[in-house]
Amino acid sequence: MAPGTGRTHQLRVQCSLRRHGILGDRNYGEFALNKRVKQWMGVDRLCLHAHRIAFDLNVGRSRIQVDAESPAPELFDTLFT
Repeated sequence: MAPGTGRTHQLRVQCSLRRHGILGDRNYGEFALNKRVKQWMGVDRLCLHAHRIAFDLNVGRSRIQVDAESPAPELFDTLFT
């Protein structure tokens, strides 16, 4: 997914509108599923992770590119395998 506006909850709202709520999302997710997963696996967090974030940043007269990668939390291996 590639957010375009930077608005708060943008990805979460778009997923929910497409009936693909993010696991653990208390505001826009599938509440019954979140409850079952919490009881079954003890997961009580939003399961949304950015593997990579990149953006351009203006610093004075210079423009730099910021690019960061992050592996998924170990919890995701348990949930999605």
